[in-house]
Amino acid sequence: MLPHAPTAPFPTASRSGNDGMSEPGIFKGLRGAGGPLPAATKDALLAYLGRPGDPSWSRLATHDVLEGTTVADLWLRASPAASRRPPNAAELIRALRAGVRAGLTSVNMAMPQTH
Repeated sequence: MLPHAPTAPFPTASRSGNDGMSEPGIFKGLRGAGGPLPAATKDALLAYLGRPGDPSWSRLATHDVLEGTTVADLWLRASPAASRRPPNAAELIRALRAGVRAGLTSVNMAMPQTH
């Protein structure tokens, strides 16, 4: 029997209640710094998706959606050549999903193998 519980080998989010997977729809997997995605970020995302363009992009781009990764960071990773312009709604959704998939993959890769 171990005298104490082992600590996780990584400081990032694990597959827990804070990982955003309980969020509905397009918010699934997104999370703020150390917790759920803030309502202001959800509102900014919905506003942008309803009417994509420069004014709403400037309000949305700096929102943290994956614990330190902003919406603009995800767009840059998803489409480096197109990142000088705001994404359309479909492009933004693809960038968000790709960011969530990449985040889950990095968490899964960091988990110790049990078998």
